Amino acid sequence: MNKNMKWYQKSVNAWIIFIVVALVSSLVSGTRQLKSKLSAVENQFYNGTYQDGLSVYYDLNKIEEVSLNLLSVCEKNQLNYEWKEKLNNLTLTFESIKSISEYSDWFKEAKRLLPLAFSDLSQADLTDKYKKMVTGYEAAYKSACRTIEYDDLNRMIKDYQKETTGILGSFFNKLTFVEEIDDFE
Repeated sequence: MNKNMKWYQKSVNAWIIFIVVALVSSLVSGTRQLKSKLSAVENQFYNGTYQDGLSVYYDLNKIEEVSLNLLSVCEKNQLNYEWKEKLNNLTLTFESIKSISEYSDWFKEAKRLLPLAFSDLSQADLTDKYKKMVTGYEAAYKSACRTIEYDDLNRMIKDYQKETTGILGSFFNKLTFVEEIDDFE
């Protein structure tokens, strides 16, 4: 090989090494950035905007409590409805949920089942005491839903999703195993 070929070969090797190092550096940096954003989303989910515990997780607990109370009203009044078993199963799964996306799915299912429960129980032959209880549960449910749907967490999740979707984001996710999360809207 002549001198020009050797220099050219070294130059090509240097560029290949540079490109590989740049790609690896970008992956590591991007992963750290996404993990940091995910950590912020999780912190917001569990602790709330002001770190006071008034969070989406807190409101989901209220919805679970409402669900349990409605099931109790059904039991005490010997009422059976099509949604009752599904709602019972939903409440049983709450404690075993491990990810924000699973909580989002749980919330969406609760939003499907609880309006059916309130509709049926509002038409049921209940004493005034139980009617007032159901009305109170419905108010608590609607309040929790509204709080969840307008929580800043949804904006944070959308920002996170923008960075983890699309052609580049999808490719990056497959390489780095970054968690995908769903919003609560």
